[in-house]
Amino acid sequence: VKAALESGSKEVRATPVEAQAEAGNIKLVNGPWVAAFLDEIAEFPNAKHDDQVDALSGAFAELVTGSTYNLGNAL
Repeated sequence: VKAALESGSKEVRATPVEAQAEAGNIKLVNGPWVAAFLDEIAEFPNAKHDDQVDALSGAFAELVTGSTYNLGNAL
C-alpha cells in the first residue's frame, strides 16, 4: 500500500490508462471482481463509485513513471 496525494481531475488522471485500454494493452485476470470493476469503469466519470478507477489510474502512473516500491522491503 502506498498513499499519495493526488492533484488534478480524476478524468485527467485516468486518461493515460484509458488510452492504453483502448489500444488493447490492458489485460485483466479473470475473477469474481471483474464484472463490478468493468461496470464502474464503463460508468466513469458519472459512476456512483470511482475508487477502482482511482486505484487503476494511480497504479498505472506508478508503473509508467518507474515505481520506487521494492517488493523485497515488504517481505
